[in-house]
Amino acid sequence: MTKPIVFLSNFQPFITRNILNSGVFDYLSSQAHVVIFVPKKNEKYFKELYQKDNSSTGSGQVIVEGVDIGHLVRSRKNKLFIRISDWLLDTNFLRFRK
Repeated sequence: MTKPIVFLSNFQPFITRNILNSGVFDYLSSQAHVVIFVPKKNEKYFKELYQKDNSSTGSGQVIVEGVDIGHLVRSRKNKLFIRISDWLLDTNFLRFRK
């Protein structure tokens, strides 16, 4: 039986704190293969902390992949999508701001 593959994107510090540095990540990595996408500039750091090959023990394998997101951060389209995502959130933030 093959293990499932779980993809995690880690572009915010909250993801690191809430998922990778908690029991959730340990559980996921023991049950499935985990691929973590991180910013290219932080790839080496995350590889040292999280990448492991447990295929010999039967546990899941953890792979860290660096992604260059510089062009997305600087684009005008990104600002549009951020604004749209703010509008779609069902929170009192917009009403409070008004």
